[in-house]
Amino acid sequence: MAKYRKKSLIAGHRCLATRIDAPSSTPFVFGHHSYVTRWTVSHLLVVGDKAAASKLLLSLRYLSDLVDLSDNFVVIEYWNQLGSATWDQLYLRSLNSPHGGQQTSPSDRLVLVGLLVEAERWASAAPLARQCFELLEEQNGRFHEDTCVAATRYSNIAQQQDDFETALAILLEELGNSRAAFGPRSEEASTDLNNLGNLYTDMGRFPDAVECLEEAIDIREEIFGTCHERTANSQNNLGLALNELEDYVGAEKILRLALESRRKMFGERSVYTSTTQNNLAICLTGIGSDKHQEEIGDLRLNCYETRRDILGPGHPRTLTAMLGLARHKSAVGEIDEAIEISDQVLALRRQNLGEHSGAYASALSIHAGLLIEADKTTEGGKLLRQSVELSNKILGESHPDTLTRLARLAFLLLENNEVDEGLAYLRDVYDARGKKLGQASPATIRAGNNYAQALIENGKADDGIDQLRRLLRVASRSFGFADPKAQTIAYNLVSALEDQGHFGEAIKVQLKLVVNYEADPEDSADDLANAYEDLARLYANSDQFKQSRRFYVQAIKLFEDIYGSSDEDVLRCKQSFGVLYRNHGRPKDGIGLLEDVVSAYRTQQEPSDLGSALMALGSNVYLAGDRVAGFKLLEESLEIRRGLCRDENECGGYVATLERLVEFYEESNMGAMAETLRKERESLQ
Repeated sequence: MAKYRKKSLIAGHRCLATRIDAPSSTPFVFGHHSYVTRWTVSHLLVVGDKAAASKLLLSLRYLSDLVDLSDNFVVIEYWNQLGSATWDQLYLRSLNSPHGGQQTSPSDRLVLVGLLVEAERWASAAPLARQCFELLEEQNGRFHEDTCVAATRYSNIAQQQDDFETALAILLEELGNSRAAFGPRSEEASTDLNNLGNLYTDMGRFPDAVECLEEAIDIREEIFGTCHERTANSQNNLGLALNELEDYVGAEKILRLALESRRKMFGERSVYTSTTQNNLAICLTGIGSDKHQEEIGDLRLNCYETRRDILGPGHPRTLTAMLGLARHKSAVGEIDEAIEISDQVLALRRQNLGEHSGAYASALSIHAGLLIEADKTTEGGKLLRQSVELSNKILGESHPDTLTRLARLAFLLLENNEVDEGLAYLRDVYDARGKKLGQASPATIRAGNNYAQALIENGKADDGIDQLRRLLRVASRSFGFADPKAQTIAYNLVSALEDQGHFGEAIKVQLKLVVNYEADPEDSADDLANAYEDLARLYANSDQFKQSRRFYVQAIKLFEDIYGSSDEDVLRCKQSFGVLYRNHGRPKDGIGLLEDVVSAYRTQQEPSDLGSALMALGSNVYLAGDRVAGFKLLEESLEIRRGLCRDENECGGYVATLERLVEFYEESNMGAMAETLRKERESLQ
């Protein structure tokens, strides 16, 4: 009976569909309602009759009949199954086809704008959205509901096309109108704050985005409660903004709240849930901890499968999820599978959008990066350069995506010793970020740091150090020295100054880091211990024994409190401290420290570390007067390091021990032994 009814129903739908060819039938069959149309299209698609389904959609008398079709992304499924031709015809008809002597109403056109936006057809949506907004404002006034909807959609489309000035002007006006008409704690105001926060995120104004979104969440929790889609939507958006600020703890917390709410409201297999899953995966990837890799994989896979099943395998959001999955595969070492996935996305985007679209350029960039990671640098580099050129043409030279891809190309050029072009591109990225976002933007500071590090690593240390000094002043003034961005710049500056022998300035900057960590010792214990160790080393290099000893003692104590006496950080500090005593004429005082280190490495069976510690201990013992014991320890170090050089090509320590023994043999009038080792040293060249 069920099969019979289903067959009869489908036959009835086909009958309705065939009647649309009759010139006068459409108004009477469908009228102004889409209930029958919605289910008819669905059943026709189920049985694979796409032609009839397409005709039926084109038969709608009013475009507003499509409103119900947009529920739960059903219309996007239609779009994928029917292809773009049907929707392009609807678009053209909305602009040109008169009904009863008049063109399609602005409200009907606004419906199609929504459909075009859902399908990410920005080029088609933009002119229609602007026209709808202007017509509705003229027809109904600025405060009419339809006008406000049109304004928001127009702003969103301008935002997608990086016309931030237009989008910002519209949304600020909308927010002012909502607050004046409905009150500052109204539902309408929360909507405008949410939209404004999203815009600020896209503009790189992340602190402003956080402020707007936090206010939107506060209002929405008051009106709708904590478990409501609008609240979850703002939480999701806030998580993205916090992620850009590298506040991964805050981002993870708010995104997990949003994910929990969306799971309760929509279930695990929902497009809305998949959006938050994708954003949480991005956040956890930013944290960079191995413990999150399994969860990231689950989130990426669930997001992809949900979008594939609901939106279709070729939908833009599904392809974006596939790229996220490819990145995860790469992160866990499955690079071949990652390349296969990204290659599929690249082919689909080429097929659906052509080679001159922003989405294709994005897929091309990711695919190129994966090829480079797989050591296919020639092919990957060629594709990466193509993606940069496409981005320049489509998005503009200063678009964030263009600059990100240009920076990747610059790093690849530097790795291939094309230094001048690589440095020039990194400088271009830094200048463009600063011009668009301001010198204090996190993105600008990161770009400046990348440029400075590249200068230092490619023989232009003085220029790189000057760049880091400027960045530190900007970051400290804008965010405070306690901010992670300022601390990263400070750390890089100290390292560069130390490498260039500028110990005085390096110590001044390092002391600021120490003072900052000492202000919050419980939360910054590990950072503080490392800062003590770095400061001790700087004082040692500048021949300030007492200060160096003081900070080595503090570093060792703090590391032991955190990790225990046999931890690698403790052993490293003790070895450096023992060497400090030797370098200042007190080798005997360092023997006890170095014996602890050697004993621990013997237990841990770490040959490389043991060889280094034996050399340090042997040197101290020799200089303390026990030459026989010193030679024995040094010869043991030599044997270990000789094996590491032979078996693992770790020859730096081997050479150092050889040279130390040659020096001590000659000093002890053991010329034959010295000559033997000298020849062994020469044979390595």
